[in-house]
Amino acid sequence: MPRSQWNVFLACMFIGLGTGMIFDQAGAGIIIALGIAFLLGAFHAFKE
Repeated sequence: MPRSQWNVFLACMFIGLGTGMIFDQAGAGIIIALGIAFLLGAFHAFKE
């Protein structure tokens, strides 16, 4: 996985964690962010 894909992945994870903590559901936020991160990573890899 190239560095740019890791940056997208980590950004999604931190956004999901922060959003989940706001709503007192950190676990759910991370699971949703994980799915979004994998999708964005796949689109990013497809683009290159």
